[in-house]
Amino acid sequence: MTEAQDAAIRWLFNNCNIEQITALVGSITPIASRKLCERSGFHKQVEGNEEWWILDKRDFE
Repeated sequence: MTEAQDAAIRWLFNNCNIEQITALVGSITPIASRKLCERSGFHKQVEGNEEWWILDKRDFE
């Protein structure tokens, strides 16, 4: 799954003229999903009860 996610991220950064990807992780999201975000370089940010994962283009390349 990591390879598929990284390929999708790479495609987004290279073809969609974006500088950041943000993912909202719900309280029912499995731990494996969080680890997948970590392996791809996302950084966790918690705001209240919400858990956001943020990946800047410069951190992925």
